[in-house]
Amino acid sequence: SWRATYHVDCVIWGMLDLDLYIVHPLLVFQDSSPSTVGAITSGPETWIPSSVQMDDYTKMRLEWVWNEAVIRIPGINLIITQGRYLLIGILGSIFGVLRRKKAPQFLPKFLSVYFIFIVSFNRIINRPRGR
Repeated sequence: SWRATYHVDCVIWGMLDLDLYIVHPLLVFQDSSPSTVGAITSGPETWIPSSVQMDDYTKMRLEWVWNEAVIRIPGINLIITQGRYLLIGILGSIFGVLRRKKAPQFLPKFLSVYFIFIVSFNRIINRPRGR
């Protein structure tokens, strides 16, 4: 049987002349197990019950969405997933709020770096082909 080795969506979002159409109701739903995007199969994201869905329409499990790999940091072989990406922002913000008297500059600096990283990273990975 055929198995996808690359994801079409990694290419098509950069194609400016592509017209996309959707039907309602959806004809099929994606089976997210096993993952074809290199999702992490252990870690804090897997604590989310598989019955929790992103929405009722697409039926995508929150666990699968948050386990999707975003980037692998070379050298230390650390994989950042959607969930860990979000968790870093939440924990850093909580730490900054709790330590605001002893380290008043931490929260604004952390949020600035976090925001710049999010915007820069998304601009890099979503750059249309040929630009």
